[in-house]
Amino acid sequence: MGESCLRDIEILGLGCTLLRPKLSVRFRTELIPDYHYASVEVPDQGDFETLAEAFHQKYQWLCKNQEVTKAIASNGRKWYLENGTTPKNEEIIFKSIKLEKLWNQ
Repeated sequence: MGESCLRDIEILGLGCTLLRPKLSVRFRTELIPDYHYASVEVPDQGDFETLAEAFHQKYQWLCKNQEVTKAIASNGRKWYLENGTTPKNEEIIFKSIKLEKLWNQ
């Protein structure tokens, strides 16, 4: 059980609705629960029975609210295009570590 994995980013990139526990880690450009991904919240993620029930309930809700589901998928795809592609990752890294300062020394 990792906090985030490449599969999450792939799902966003495919334009699908990502259903996952609420993230506690933060990306440079934050992924907003129930805006970029469908968030499942439980007090204890180690309580797998409660977690499974929460997933099931959220999934059922998403199935009944297709417009919201499509909006979340669209927002997630937009986030991916702005943050998850290789060129965008390179751009973010170069801006973050300011490599030009190293080259000018």
